[in-house]
Amino acid sequence: TALDQIAARLAGSAPEDPPAAESLRLTLRSGNETERREVLARCVTSPRISHLPVLTSHLTVEGSPPVLAALVRAVLAHRDESTLDAALKLLYHPDARVRAAAVEGFWEWEHPRVHKAVLDRRGDPAPRVKGDALVFAVLMDRRAAAEQVRSMLASDKPWVRLAGVYVLGRVRREWATPLLSAVLADPHQAPVVKDLAREVVSSLSVA
Repeated sequence: TALDQIAARLAGSAPEDPPAAESLRLTLRSGNETERREVLARCVTSPRISHLPVLTSHLTVEGSPPVLAALVRAVLAHRDESTLDAALKLLYHPDARVRAAAVEGFWEWEHPRVHKAVLDRRGDPAPRVKGDALVFAVLMDRRAAAEQVRSMLASDKPWVRLAGVYVLGRVRREWATPLLSAVLADPHQAPVVKDLAREVVSSLSVA
């Protein structure tokens, strides 16, 4: 689940050291998508400034959306403003996985251009991207964000409601508890939404 992915990212085993810059360049040229994604995951957990030119130059040539999503996370993990223009463009990429990765990569950035661009993604047609943008809004203590989460939970589309529960699990605010209780008490709620809500409630109770 999305919550499992968050937990793995925050509490996973110690990552391997990232490769040297030239080795990284060669791996990114590999035809093996799994290899490219694995090396980029290591770059996210252990960013090195020597990698940044290699990563940034590859943004315009990577053709696989899942690899590009991993790549934008690796670039944004450096929090280097020289990458800002290239990364902001990916908030409008045709593939929702790439847009979501860009939004998540910007979660901890403090820059006015980032704030405006990411908040605009609250209107994204993909629930995951919209949910990630709402996480950003809540982390900035935007009052309107809570109301938007409520609106997502009231949607007639299960995947929009699922994204709303995902937001609640990520932001961990006090107002999340009654909203989660309502999800669990709804006899007509989709099982997949209830399953994630139970995970969120369980994680909040042990936090």
